[in-house]
Amino acid sequence: MTAAAPRAAGRRLEPALFALFVLLYLLPLWAVERVPTNDGPSHLYNAWLLRELAWGDPHPALDAAYDVRAEPIPNWLGHAALALLMAVVPPTTAEKILLSACIALFLLSLRYLAGSVEPEARWYAWLGFPLAYNFLFQAGFTNYCLGLSLALLAMAVWWRRRERPGWRTALLLNGLLLLGYFAHIVTTFLALAAIGVLWLLTLRRAHGRRHLRHLAALAPQALLPLWFVATRGAAPVAGGWSGEQLWSYLFRLEVLWTFSDRQLLLGSALAAVWLLLGVATLLRENVDWGSSGAGRAGRRRFRVRRADAFLLLALLAVALYAAAPPGLAGGGLVQHRLSLVPYLLLVPWFSPRLGRWVEPLAVASLAVLAAVVLIAQLRWHGRAAGEVRAFLHPLAAVPERAGFIPLVFRRYQPPARVSPLYHAAGYTAIERQLLDWSNYEAASDLFPVRFAPGLPRPDIWTVEANPRAYRVGVHRDRVDAVYTWHLPAGSAVAGRLKRDYDLMREEGPGRVYLRKGRRPAAAGAGALR
Repeated sequence: MTAAAPRAAGRRLEPALFALFVLLYLLPLWAVERVPTNDGPSHLYNAWLLRELAWGDPHPALDAAYDVRAEPIPNWLGHAALALLMAVVPPTTAEKILLSACIALFLLSLRYLAGSVEPEARWYAWLGFPLAYNFLFQAGFTNYCLGLSLALLAMAVWWRRRERPGWRTALLLNGLLLLGYFAHIVTTFLALAAIGVLWLLTLRRAHGRRHLRHLAALAPQALLPLWFVATRGAAPVAGGWSGEQLWSYLFRLEVLWTFSDRQLLLGSALAAVWLLLGVATLLRENVDWGSSGAGRAGRRRFRVRRADAFLLLALLAVALYAAAPPGLAGGGLVQHRLSLVPYLLLVPWFSPRLGRWVEPLAVASLAVLAAVVLIAQLRWHGRAAGEVRAFLHPLAAVPERAGFIPLVFRRYQPPARVSPLYHAAGYTAIERQLLDWSNYEAASDLFPVRFAPGLPRPDIWTVEANPRAYRVGVHRDRVDAVYTWHLPAGSAVAGRLKRDYDLMREEGPGRVYLRKGRRPAAAGAGALR
């Protein structure tokens, strides 16, 4: 047996091991009753509304309160997928299927991109496992996660087919980019900009017709994003981080901090791994250590390879991250969304040749790390799912088809950076067909379902950011039931609720109030009066 035989055997085993870990990484989603995320229950509720309004038979209160936005806007992909899945499986199962697709697509698209430049470099996709359950995913930014994976796939497809830009390539690229647009606008611009940079840096000047083919193939995908920005505006949100916060979040990979501050250690360690791999790639691939003639042995020369376009792309992504406002065109947390991008773009740039024993040792080490992270995620998801279960239990006292509003006075359990209680009431809203007056998606113009124009309703941002300021008496005629979580004793809201509502159930920190004079069975009838 030659020395290369163990390495060859390891390369045959590695794809199967990677596929096994992809499946294992779905366990945290299926080991709990409800997946604990910030916005996930809200997306599920609005997808249920979409199904009811578009294809079902909604009760009059819902039909009067909501409209379906028949426009080609982003954020349709995840909602439409959930609505279709709910036609055949229960809502919580539909959510698990979609979130499973998010995790699997992220890992597989990163692997596909990693092997785009050199097939031997596919093993770098193991770096993606510790990143999978990041803040963006746990915050419930499902459409963004789908869009990011589709952007990686589009880049990989373009790179692999850049020398043969025929109609099949054009159709495949346009399909991926169109799906990406209906997922998220930010990832669409990222994909188009990245492919444009790669196009300019790697295609030979002599191939003018080939340049034009690429331009013709990609141009249609700029129409919808430009229309969206033109109709919604692109005014930036003021404020933001200090320089120290900005660079700390990027270089410590704070986007991994979800349930425990110990994840910062993981983020810092992974950032160091990326740095070491970057240095190793420069020394291995970009520095020519050979001699260039007699008497000049050992002279070093820097060489450029086509894969260096991804290094430049990553540096441009860092610049974009630093220059971007905290919010744009109605969306927020822009820096959080962009912080992962430079790391992902470096993966196809890393050297495929690091030594005979480096690759198997690296794969083994990353597999162990992936297993440790998986075990931690299983524990965190189980604990957070228990919080959701306790939060939802008192809500069984809310009458079916009622108009209700949740006032959550304590959302976070430090040091967690995500709160599974943020919109968890959406689960009960689906089960009991409730009209949720705190539906932030319907109050914006970024999602498929919206509140009917001119409908009197509570201010969503007051309910979310400052529930103490909720005007109980003003909204009494529209809100049949109020659910409070950790209601401060002696607060103005507590006094007003006592005046206008009857306490129906108290369980731990959760209380359900029903409007005075309303029988539970008839609560939904007056929801819009």
